[in-house]
Amino acid sequence: MSFTFAVVTDSHVKLEEGDFSSPYASNQLAVARNRYVIEYLNRLAPAFVIHLGDFVQAVPVLPSYEPAMEVAKALFQQLKSPLHTIPGNHDLGDKPVPWMPAPLVTEANHRRFERFWGATFSAFDHQGCRFILINSPVLNSGLPTEERQRVWLEEELATHQGKRIFLCTHYPLYLTHAREEDHYDNISEPARSWLLSLLERYRVEAVFAGHVHHFFYDRHGETDLYVLPALAFTRQDYSELFSIDPADEYGRNDADKLGFLLVDVSAQGHTVRFIRTGGRTRPEEVPAPASSWRWSAPPQSDALRLGVYLRHAWAQPVAMPYGNLDEFVRKKARNDYPLLALGDLGIRRLRIPIGDLLEAETRERMRTLRAQGYAFTVFSIGLPSPRLRETVARYHDLLEAWEVVSTGEPVETLATSLQEIKQAVPIQVFLSQIVTAATTYHGEQGSRFHHFVRHGFRAADAGALAVLDKVAGCIDGVVFSLPPEEQPWEGIARIRQQASSRGIAPLVHVQMQGSDNPALAHIDDQAIANRVAESVLAALVNAVPLFLDTFIDHDRGYHVRHGLLDRRCNPRPAYQVLRHLQRLLPAFPSPRQGERVQVDQGRLFCLSSPSSSALLLLPHPGGESLKVESLAAPGLALRQGKGRGIDLVTGEERSIRWRRDEQAAGERVVIEETLTASGPLLILLQAS
Repeated sequence: MSFTFAVVTDSHVKLEEGDFSSPYASNQLAVARNRYVIEYLNRLAPAFVIHLGDFVQAVPVLPSYEPAMEVAKALFQQLKSPLHTIPGNHDLGDKPVPWMPAPLVTEANHRRFERFWGATFSAFDHQGCRFILINSPVLNSGLPTEERQRVWLEEELATHQGKRIFLCTHYPLYLTHAREEDHYDNISEPARSWLLSLLERYRVEAVFAGHVHHFFYDRHGETDLYVLPALAFTRQDYSELFSIDPADEYGRNDADKLGFLLVDVSAQGHTVRFIRTGGRTRPEEVPAPASSWRWSAPPQSDALRLGVYLRHAWAQPVAMPYGNLDEFVRKKARNDYPLLALGDLGIRRLRIPIGDLLEAETRERMRTLRAQGYAFTVFSIGLPSPRLRETVARYHDLLEAWEVVSTGEPVETLATSLQEIKQAVPIQVFLSQIVTAATTYHGEQGSRFHHFVRHGFRAADAGALAVLDKVAGCIDGVVFSLPPEEQPWEGIARIRQQASSRGIAPLVHVQMQGSDNPALAHIDDQAIANRVAESVLAALVNAVPLFLDTFIDHDRGYHVRHGLLDRRCNPRPAYQVLRHLQRLLPAFPSPRQGERVQVDQGRLFCLSSPSSSALLLLPHPGGESLKVESLAAPGLALRQGKGRGIDLVTGEERSIRWRRDEQAAGERVVIEETLTASGPLLILLQAS
């Protein structure tokens, strides 16, 4: 069994003239944005597409409702894959709660919807899986359709008990927890508890919901619950989730969050991929089929062994201001966009303070993500108390590793404590050390003093490394920190050499900040993207695990710096570079050998194997866009062939032919088609 289907929601098609159902400019783009999505889906050719409702912006009482439905129908008839549909609240009316802002669901509105899209609830089979699509606006209404659906759904689930079942709904069951109070964005009681009990009884595999125009994820028992981003616009009230000013239109036009899900189903389970459409409106901009790796899932292999620091709060819900759509409720929601990004990047290793493990709410979230394959490393400062060791032992099933950060304890005391930890907890234990401005000040700086605290051993610090010889038998590995002034290619190689000479496993932490001066902001996205790319390649060649710091922008306080995501959790260039490398590098054949050379355009890294070569060119920060016709290629065993040039920021790809320049001094490759790139450029070479 293996197939892929797509889930889309909240297309909110609006007539381009004479439709006053929304005053926002972004709504005027709905038709064009949906055209782009339909072209994208036709390129992807999923087995089928499910639309979760809110086809149009106009609600049923408006005269523009049926004309808008005609436009939506004409748009989605262009899909080449079979389409399955359910209604949203804009299609039938709001759920039956007195404080809803729009007219409520009625039987008459059902008949109007059915003329365009057919039944409001349905089910079908595909490769042994059962897909059940329910009408959620009608729940709790007391309308005849609700009772018909209730009887049908219970019979449907009972009849197909034992099958893999996927349930689709417009309204989410809930956002943060099953017992949350009723609000605009969940299914009200008693229908919610009834549905949750059915999920549990029939072990439904996954539920897909729309309506909120933002991504959320939870797990209820054995069921994965996904709330999808929209196709047309984002809900501006949820800008409260981000500690920064809202995006365009006060958060309604946060285009980087628009898109849809691809769901890959196999005998082992299912995985989801978020396809960002970016609010694009030109169908010709859809990636070509030859670039299918751009929308592929990240590899399941652990070749790159990457992790990130979760510096910002990641598990706690945010209390939203009451008002507008929820005038009488202070609802809560959790920012799950970091989780969406982690899945897209293929990163499963997460570093958190041990205090997170001590909080019941965070522990529960850790358990949810652990079931999805995420691995947590906790860190603590100083020698842990017996009580802390007992806590880690109690919850060891949530953890992969524990970093113990030494504060300069005597070696004998440190060794004894580490031995006790290893005996108490069945997880990996890594040793780190604290470094502060106080420990590094020796007077030669005069009155200059920068407050900082960092951690990790450095490959050049022979005195500190001597401690490792006496504790190596008590630990699983050592945390090495790559300082901001050190180049990753050379630095990671030195770390591996130091660790290998002592017979210990290294865990490399790469800092993105530019210096120890807390007043300097490191916000050069080009330099950060280069550092990420170089670190990933060096870690791959040296076969060492890697933690990247910073994941999300640190935009206030000390050591301001950009990360992989901005504070709205939208991708920065370094994110795109890492995303593309994750999909391209693990496929590069082993054994892998690498060299680094300086070229006019920047730093060039050459990765070679007997059958192919990869050239990674990192341009000078602040320089012009790359334009490449020939390059040095040390260690290249091949003579000519075909290849691909990939702009790692945009993902744009170009097929090339190449040959070795036999006349040039040294090894050099001539590329017959000039390659250009706005940032790091990856060139993959193969023999003819």
